[in-house]
Amino acid sequence: MNERLYLFLALLMLVVVSLIVAWIYYHLRIRKLYGQNWQTILARVIPINTGNLKIVALDLLGEADRLDRRDGPCDLDPSEIVQLLGDLPGLRTIERNCEALIDLACYCQRSYPEALVAAEELRLNAREIRWHLERLDTAARNGGSRTAFGEYAQRIATIYYLMTRRLIALYEIANAPGVEDLQLSLA
Repeated sequence: MNERLYLFLALLMLVVVSLIVAWIYYHLRIRKLYGQNWQTILARVIPINTGNLKIVALDLLGEADRLDRRDGPCDLDPSEIVQLLGDLPGLRTIERNCEALIDLACYCQRSYPEALVAAEELRLNAREIRWHLERLDTAARNGGSRTAFGEYAQRIATIYYLMTRRLIALYEIANAPGVEDLQLSLA
């Protein structure tokens, strides 16, 4: 009986400590964000070849602007996808840009509270991109095929492309200043 009580208390303490750590993390992140202006956050977006990104993304999306499980093969070969996106360094740039996109959505949230939903969606998309990159890293370490690399890279590019479209649409709906700069930076 005593062992169960100790186990329960230990688990309860673990949950409480986890919640406190999560609160501190998000509180520090928000404080850091509030110390930055819009131009500073936008400057963190690393330029990538958006033309190539769009080619890769639209190959998977087809006519729709949704990431559904498209039937049939895509037109691009995995080697073409790798060449268009810049291999793993290009995908790492996309990963770093995801954090800036999330921060831009959070910045918009200051004057447009409805942006919370978009910011959360961008966070989930960024998490999915990190997951795909982890799979690519694992495949590279284990000598995986370049075909799998092309498939994951195309998913990453498509998710990022949709994230940029969603962020631009958010700024347009919110009538936020700097939409043109955002479009130039992401389009």
